[in-house]
Amino acid sequence: MARIKEHVRGKLTVLSAPAGWGKTTLLSEWAAQSASVVAWISLDREDNTPTGFFRSLVGSVNRVHPGRLDDVWAMLRSPEPAPNEQVVMAILERLEEPVDDTVIVLDNYQRIEREDIHRSISVLLEFLPPWLHLLISSRGEPSIPMARLRVQGDVATLTATDIRFTVPEAEAVFAQLGVTGTHRQEIDTLVERTEGWIAGLRLAALSLRSQNDRPAVIARFTGTHRDIADYFAEEVLAHLPDDLRLFLLQTSILDEVCAPLADAVTGRTDGRLMLERLGETNLFVMPLDTNRELFRYHGLFHDLLQAELARTSPRFVPELHVRAARWYEVQGLRFEAGQHALRTDDPDTAIAIIDRIVDPLMMGCGATNTVIQWLEQLPRRILPDYPRTLRWYAWALTLANRADDAEVLVIHLDRTYLSEGPRDDLGRVLEAELSAIRSRIAAYRGDHRATIAHGELALVQLDPIRKQSVRADVVLSLGYAHRALGDPTVAAVHFRQATQLGQASGNFNAALWGMRYLAATLVWQGQLREADALIERELARLGAMGREPGTLEAALLIGRGDIAYEKNDLKGSRVATEAAIPLIQEGGDAKMLMNALISLAMLDGAEGNFTSAAANVRRADSIFGGLFTRAMGARIALLSGNLLEAARWARTSGFDIADDADFARGEAEQTIFARIMLVTDPTDAPIR
Repeated sequence: MARIKEHVRGKLTVLSAPAGWGKTTLLSEWAAQSASVVAWISLDREDNTPTGFFRSLVGSVNRVHPGRLDDVWAMLRSPEPAPNEQVVMAILERLEEPVDDTVIVLDNYQRIEREDIHRSISVLLEFLPPWLHLLISSRGEPSIPMARLRVQGDVATLTATDIRFTVPEAEAVFAQLGVTGTHRQEIDTLVERTEGWIAGLRLAALSLRSQNDRPAVIARFTGTHRDIADYFAEEVLAHLPDDLRLFLLQTSILDEVCAPLADAVTGRTDGRLMLERLGETNLFVMPLDTNRELFRYHGLFHDLLQAELARTSPRFVPELHVRAARWYEVQGLRFEAGQHALRTDDPDTAIAIIDRIVDPLMMGCGATNTVIQWLEQLPRRILPDYPRTLRWYAWALTLANRADDAEVLVIHLDRTYLSEGPRDDLGRVLEAELSAIRSRIAAYRGDHRATIAHGELALVQLDPIRKQSVRADVVLSLGYAHRALGDPTVAAVHFRQATQLGQASGNFNAALWGMRYLAATLVWQGQLREADALIERELARLGAMGREPGTLEAALLIGRGDIAYEKNDLKGSRVATEAAIPLIQEGGDAKMLMNALISLAMLDGAEGNFTSAAANVRRADSIFGGLFTRAMGARIALLSGNLLEAARWARTSGFDIADDADFARGEAEQTIFARIMLVTDPTDAPIR
């Protein structure tokens, strides 16, 4: 009610929301408490004539201000009704003398369809005396010319978003309907699912009141729930013309819809007009931008439309998804293209579309998890016919710490396409790309010399002009290896080259990770200021482009966190590292996620929170385990005073105090071993 009170200002207030949104109830409660006099008109189909409308209007005003419009009433009862303009001017003349502030409520205004009535309302508003206010409630935006009023600031608008029920309000509704003992989380779920739609919440409450298994009721409460489906069918779909109903059904396969996409999916050319009609009628269609070009359907309504489409046109649904996938592909919206491709029920069509978009997904977006999830939804029988997609599948599996599975694919590709005969252009490219994958597999396994051997072979095989993107990945792997082998100067050269090649070819994955590791190498070389400037300059550049932090930007955030840690800015380090982790999880690079969790563990240790530090090390080890993660666990144990645990790791590490230092076996691991040896004798630590 407070929201209504705030918006009753100027000459006109418009409350526009779909059916069942509680408009009439809300206005009734407001009217009962309003300090203004309220003249209420509940419009019906008989009011969709000038005579019927004006009789309702005059009668309502006369009820709250007796006798004020008697002369106008007499005009309306004449055998020959006066012209609309004459009636409006007579009303304005009789209302010129002020009385108590009065609000005229026109409820259910969507029932008024005649343009002459809309024009009459516009004239009435233009000359409305200051003690009068008009409040229109409608399922759609009223077709009243309001441009001048809007410019003058005399129109206030409320929509479904403004009057949606909050969780506390939903709790009150449930209590009124006798539903008790409902958990706050259950109410949260229902408010989210109904989007605060009061009719939906009431139906949910009634379902809960009659059922004992509440979690099951809530899980089933979608747009296909019997009561919800009946409501939409009776109150919404039944009143639609056939063309609009068909448009809704066909576009229900989309999460978001704009006019060009609607045209592509439906095969029509009037998508803009149809969306304008839907917007005007407020049929559970929500604009997603201020220009009202992108829309979505209310979640429950969307559920019902999809179910109705599947019931009435099941064979047509896959074709609609194919159309959507092709449109998204042309627009460069690859995630959406892939999602619709998988819903075509035609694996060959799906893989053909995915095969065309997998390169930029991996190189430009770092979408490791997405690629794996998509390809593992497809039948295994069709993948061998698409060697390029299989190559990216192997690459994604490597990044996800599934190197053994990746190696199986590499061997399969080698035997299937490269085992016999001279190499054609495709064969030479594939051979080079398989060398690149072998290099990265070796890098992730910690076999640095094999990384270099495979990587250098790949560089010889790869076309230096046409395959800059793959070369960027290869030199990134070489940089890893040379840094691990204790040659930071050569590593820095490779990381710079990976950044340059990646930026030139659109392989932003290699470009940004090359920059992150170049910064780490500069820190290792004592060039902290240069490393800091490098990372911050690139983050500022991306910010200036208006780019939101995404999966690939995690590389720079990790770099920022590492540098802040070196500067003893623990708070800044934590902020950057914690911001990077969900981005890495979205992308799916297991090794990078492991490194980020180890960074968090080191921060925890520096702050004395050894329990959290140990937990983060265990998470890291479960994601990308190996000698390094277990060594970091021993370091945390040593810092916390758990010498027994530290000594147990030293005993089983494979290092010996007589060994010579060897970068190939891990600088951090050997350093931790040496530190443990300084404070404990690992030979006394029992192995359990």
